Amino acid sequence: VHDAVFWDYDTQRAVRMGEWKLIQNYRDGLGMPMTKSEWLSNLKEDLSETRDWSKEKPEIARQLRERLADWKV
Repeated sequence: VHDAVFWDYDTQRAVRMGEWKLIQNYRDGLGMPMTKSEWLSNLKEDLSETRDWSKEKPEIARQLRERLADWKV
């Protein structure tokens, strides 16, 4: 059992912990250009990931960013 799941694809990196998922180098779709440096999703509230929570939840974004940085060491 893991408390977090990490992955990367091309230039994107992501981490999911519980209901939260942080994507770095966010794109609107595969093959599309990067549209934001980060995107924070709450999968419990917004399963389609249409809302970026990074401004409302900066502490959660920071925690996930740190976990992602530790993973890629």
